[in-house]
Amino acid sequence: MAYMITDSGPSMTTIKSFLGLNMNETGETQLKLGEASKMKNFRITKDYKLDKMYGYDEIYSTENKPVRANWVGLLGSQEVNVYVVNGKIYNKGTEIGTITDDITSIFEFNKSLYFINGHEYKKWNGTTFSNVDGYIPKVKIATTPAGVGTDYEPINLLTGKKHQTFSADGTSTEFYIVEADATSIDSVLVDGVETTVTKDLTNGKITFSTAPAQGVDNVDVYWTKGTGNRNNVLNNYYFAKYGLANDTRIFLYGNTDAKNRVVFSDLADGVPSAEYFPATNFVDVGSSNTSVTDISRQYDRLIISKESETYYSTYEQIVDSSNNVIITFPTYPLNSSHGMLAKGQGQLLDNYVTTIDKSGIIQWLSTNTKDERNASIISQRIAQWLSGKNLNKVVTLDYQEDKEYWLAIGKQVMIYNYGNSTFYLLELLHKVKTLTSYNSEIYMGTDDGKIMKFDKDLTTYNGEIISAEWHSGYYDFEVEYKRKTMRTLWITLKPWWKTSLVINYISDRDTGTDEKEIESNCFSYNDWSYAEYTYNTINPVKPFKIKLKAKKFSFLQLIISNKKINERLTIDSISIQKAYGGNVK
Repeated sequence: MAYMITDSGPSMTTIKSFLGLNMNETGETQLKLGEASKMKNFRITKDYKLDKMYGYDEIYSTENKPVRANWVGLLGSQEVNVYVVNGKIYNKGTEIGTITDDITSIFEFNKSLYFINGHEYKKWNGTTFSNVDGYIPKVKIATTPAGVGTDYEPINLLTGKKHQTFSADGTSTEFYIVEADATSIDSVLVDGVETTVTKDLTNGKITFSTAPAQGVDNVDVYWTKGTGNRNNVLNNYYFAKYGLANDTRIFLYGNTDAKNRVVFSDLADGVPSAEYFPATNFVDVGSSNTSVTDISRQYDRLIISKESETYYSTYEQIVDSSNNVIITFPTYPLNSSHGMLAKGQGQLLDNYVTTIDKSGIIQWLSTNTKDERNASIISQRIAQWLSGKNLNKVVTLDYQEDKEYWLAIGKQVMIYNYGNSTFYLLELLHKVKTLTSYNSEIYMGTDDGKIMKFDKDLTTYNGEIISAEWHSGYYDFEVEYKRKTMRTLWITLKPWWKTSLVINYISDRDTGTDEKEIESNCFSYNDWSYAEYTYNTINPVKPFKIKLKAKKFSFLQLIISNKKINERLTIDSISIQKAYGGNVK
């Protein structure tokens, strides 16, 4: 950690831990040693060192339109990189389908990717791209030919198709389905074999020329009536997965015609499905005048956010009067002061649901009971940066590899390192529209149709300079009333094949006019063919002595920058030698 030693002669102050940005309203003279008043394109390592941000490269490019969604991962055994631009869906640069150009969410379920965008609901299994027609529910089982049976599955909002199984008695030739005035009777199976029948759509009756043999659920009739209520599903934009031991259900929200409504899928004949949304599977959260903006899973519950309030929901089973088990997801108020502004951008950081509202970045510490204290604001140090920004448009990412929470607005990305509780800011060359990670790698979709991949071995932003800058606070070295003179600094750098920095200062007396530059180049093996060689190298960190004199100051700010292309920079420590003079007059 940082420490300070003072005596009557020259003394040393050493920054050993860099603590990231602090832009709060207490002022730059109140910052801790190691905190930065301004910092761009530097990151803080897990051991609190100052490290120039790594770069990214373009891997796919399409037409000059915003990337609407990006999903990277394994689909079955196939690794895919799927993204949506201008109504077209691509995998690794190859078009696989089309969809309306709008905000889109992509999720994987049962080895297929699903696309929901407020207009359509589509899927891709790695080979075939299609509309989601919907699971055909079995509405009754063990039905007598007269139509009396046991209710089994509710109708599906996605389709007007249903089917019903009958137990033939061996003598009856007329069988009645549960709906009259059917649009069509599509298929009749007896013991799994397609059978020809006479169809009476008006009365919902089928007639066999010969009575089917006696059996249990051995006659299966499929029919269509209407088209369902597909818009209750298709009009949604966002999703969440939830179950108990496994994510067995899909929750959809964002329907502008039903702002507070969440619809959820069900098991299709006992099997989890993203294509079965019973008409009764919905929950209305709070007032109908305000929208559900985010759903995040935490342990065994769902945290459901609106713009300025939050609820939670749990899985419950109810047994009705007929001993049928009904699955419900009742909602309960959690917090009436904090919510989520950016739709679908909640993250789970080390099991803490993290949202953002007008108060800042919120972490939910406890979600068992309603309590205004369960929401903790963690963004006080960057409140000034958040102020005035359109937080409805932020894009977030949980980069678990480095314990980083990325919050992007336009070309800027504020990162909260929840591993060491530091903030740092990136200023990119492209506007961020999507962020996703897979296999410890980060992918960014831009507003001009590009997919970029961040790489810790890259030293440019898509071939352009990464301009990095760090400003300390104004240090008084614990005696603000004394005049000080800075004599010498030592900066310890990690050895890279090519590294440099420029250092200067600002004091309450003047601005440094004699900035200093450090350069250090090591032998590089980038172009070395070493298949036939073995070698050992030792590259210890190295301190550099710098004479940068500032006289008779009360407060001093250090400024460090690297604005060169293809360079790395990691600062291990800064030691400042200074001497004390008389009192400030």
